[in-house]
This record gives sequence, structure tokens and C-alpha cells, in this order.
Amino acid sequence: VTSGTHAVLVTDANGCTFTVNPTVAAGAAITGTFSATQTTCSVATNGSATVTPTNGAAPYTYSIDGGAFQNSASFTNISSGAHIVTIQDNNGCTGDVAVTVPVGNGIGAAATSTGTACPGVDNGTITVTASAGTAPYTFNLDGAGAQASNSFTGVASGAHSILVTDANGCTFTATVTVAQGAPLTGSTTI
Repeated sequence: VTSGTHAVLVTDANGCTFTVNPTVAAGAAITGTFSATQTTCSVATNGSATVTPTNGAAPYTYSIDGGAFQNSASFTNISSGAHIVTIQDNNGCTGDVAVTVPVGNGIGAAATSTGTACPGVDNGTITVTASAGTAPYTFNLDGAGAQASNSFTGVASGAHSILVTDANGCTFTATVTVAQGAPLTGSTTI
């Protein structure tokens, strides 16, 4: 019987009738709690969340963000931010749990350099050390294309930026300046 007011006609053995209007109360909406694991950075989709129902009748099914229902209360490979998990119990009652997956700190990197031998000679070097994030990393010096090596040789003097990308697509830009070597000087003796 659905919730609400209903009319019930009661008839006894003598044919006498009486109408009763009982009200069936609606059950409480399904509620729950959640735990979440952060993503590695804002663009990664490697977060997770688990929902635990706090009322209703088992077994339960679960849906995240309007997707298909599943038997597992855990969701993996989800983005950071707000999500809605709908819980449905064995009686067909449902409820929503607001879930927030935090974003991790991402990746960091530091770059060091050695200067050029002299002006006009492009023989400086840059070495980049990635921190945090998930290996393997790629390194892209001044937009010239990604490489697996964290070292660059034959670099001109001046300011440079290195885009570091980890296995989850998290990025960090490190900057470094390659010093220009001193010009050759000399003297003549006559």
C-alpha cells in the first residue's frame, strides 16, 4: 500500500458498512555516510568513495551521479568535487548522499642548471627533479616536445620553463635560468 490516506469500506455479516480512512505514513528516506580518497590532482580521475547506508532494508544498490545501479557501495576512478550517490534498499526506498572527493596536492618539480661556456654557445644544461605525482614522468622544455629524460643539454642561456607531466596527467611547470658564460677576453703584447 502506498503512503497517504486511504478509504477502507468495512462490511459486517449483516450488511452494515462503515468507512475507515487510515493514513499510511511514508517511510524515512534512506540516509548514509561516506568516506572518500582524494585524487592526485585536479585533472586526475583516480579518486574513490564508499557509501554506508544508515537505515533501510538490505540488500542495497547504489548509483553515482545518475548512472546505472550497482551492488557495490564503492566507486573508483572518479573525479574530485561533488557527487551524488543514490542508495536504493530492498523495499525500493531511495535516498541521496552528497559525497565530496577532495583534490590532492598534485605534482611538484625543481630545476637546476649549468651555464653556457660563453655568449653565443648553446651548451648549458638543465636537470629537473619531480616530486610527488606518479611516475613515469615526461618533461617538456619550452614547448619543444615531451621526453622521458629529466636532463636537457645544448640549452641556450636565458629563462626556460619545463612542463612536467605525471602518469595521471597532473602537470607542474618549473622555471630556471641558464646563465650566460663570460666572453673570451685577451690581451696582446707587442
